[in-house]
Amino acid sequence: MPYDNGHYDNYFDSKEEWLAYELQKLQDYITDYVSSDKRKASDLYPIKKMVQQQKFQEMMNIYDDLYSLDLFGETIEGHKSINLYDYQEANT
Repeated sequence: MPYDNGHYDNYFDSKEEWLAYELQKLQDYITDYVSSDKRKASDLYPIKKMVQQQKFQEMMNIYDDLYSLDLFGETIEGHKSINLYDYQEANT
């Protein structure tokens, strides 16, 4: 990541600012790509497949965590994956 090796130390005050900037630029790029008049639906199928695979993998990771808790009789209190449907809570 460019921030880690010091290229942007003078432009960004923190790593969080760099990550917010990076996220915004990626969102802009994806929006421009998807919204292009030259784009056909078939051009977007690989992106759709990748997103579906990523969502499935995240769901399986949470399932594995909860299954291991159940297997060993532990409670989910204080665990990183308390609510399966709350993305922010599950990824903290």
